[in-house]
Amino acid sequence: MIVKQREMPLIIPQLQALDYRLPEQHLKRPIIRGELSKQIIGYQGEKSVDYQLSHLPLNKYYILHNLRLPDNKSFFQIDTLLLSYYYILNMEIKNFGGSIYFDDHFGQVIQTQNGKEKALPDPIYQINRQELQLEKWLRRHNFPFVPIESIVVFGNANTTIKAEPGSPAFEKVMHSAKILKKLEEFDQKYKYASLKRNQVQSISDTLIKEHTPKRQDILRKYSISESEVIKGTRCPRCSAVPIQRQKRKWICHKCGFSSKKAHLDSLQDYALLFSPTITNQQFREFFSIPSPSTASKMLANSEFKKNGHTKGTKYTIPLNF
Repeated sequence: MIVKQREMPLIIPQLQALDYRLPEQHLKRPIIRGELSKQIIGYQGEKSVDYQLSHLPLNKYYILHNLRLPDNKSFFQIDTLLLSYYYILNMEIKNFGGSIYFDDHFGQVIQTQNGKEKALPDPIYQINRQELQLEKWLRRHNFPFVPIESIVVFGNANTTIKAEPGSPAFEKVMHSAKILKKLEEFDQKYKYASLKRNQVQSISDTLIKEHTPKRQDILRKYSISESEVIKGTRCPRCSAVPIQRQKRKWICHKCGFSSKKAHLDSLQDYALLFSPTITNQQFREFFSIPSPSTASKMLANSEFKKNGHTKGTKYTIPLNF
């Protein structure tokens, strides 16, 4: 049973919005596009794992995706967690391409792709750390002891995985197609239940309650100032920005698209890049609307939740992706 669905990481629409609104020749644009491609590939790898998990019996596991949980003053993340009466399975999902060699001596993996080698952190170290953090989290909430297993799953079926004989990678690392077989091994290993139904439900509820989504200041992350971002309404059809407002309509002279509500998509960009709330003045500055009353009507028609009165009113922009 999926109790927490997998969500697209917020960083993906943030990078997309930034890519739309940087000048074509901006020096950071290749970096933004490279990171966007990397994030999309990673997300696709996670979804390939979801396909394998869709074959599990509905009543056997509680499945939670994309958890970010507090650990003292910081947080730790879990890509996918399977919770059962017998054990907990922590899954770290990778989507590296090419050939991956696990170097146990130096605690790293060597990726070979397109004739180039690249050293990457060993994900086995990562899942071992996550396992300890999850154990501490369970103890902190006074939950009963339950065995925890951790595996690294590669979502790209074409990735070649290599390791020396005796490496923990043989037990801990696999392609997504092997998940169901691995679960059968765990089912054979753990014959006696560690948790009761109400305890499993309580752990699941607490995990969801303590999940804290991460929102990054994307401009600060890439050292981009607000003045470098192209403001205005972005064409929903061809993404040209800015398009012009004429006679209460937004008109794109590049592709011919016109709409009275084209600014709503661009408010999503504003929320992703600057702030989830916007005032009348900020709205006018972003969309080059000279009239406060016109801006007020446009914001009122958006039906956004608002807080405050008169000039201090802030409108909350809901994200839709």
